[in-house]
Amino acid sequence: MHDVYGSPDAPRFAHVIKVDENRSILEIPPSTVRIFGKNIGVAGGGYLRLFPYWYTSSVLKKLNRMGFPGVVYFHPWELDPKQPRIKAKARSRLRHYTNLRTTEIKLRKLLKNFKFGPVRDVFDLDMKKQIGNKL
Repeated sequence: MHDVYGSPDAPRFAHVIKVDENRSILEIPPSTVRIFGKNIGVAGGGYLRLFPYWYTSSVLKKLNRMGFPGVVYFHPWELDPKQPRIKAKARSRLRHYTNLRTTEIKLRKLLKNFKFGPVRDVFDLDMKKQIGNKL
């Protein structure tokens, strides 16, 4: 949905990036699904607002079955459906205001139906088998 997010060739799941001989960082990208050769967002920002709950839920379940935790994020303003509307081009209005009224409902359903935790805890419990103990 967003034309400037991410790199199409970047890994879709958590991975270690070596900074130099002594340092590395763990990059945990937002959850995506491959559709027709493209990575499509699942559960964050506009993707969470624009797509129906069944889509988000089914893709997160698929990722979990594959052994990957889903990455869900939102912007605080996305929980305020009564926020002031500003004049903007149609594309910007679509990206910003569509389905604001459903964001909180979707988040509540996700919290009820999935197990969540801090990134560090989820990594410690679930991801060492995937990327190794390289941190």
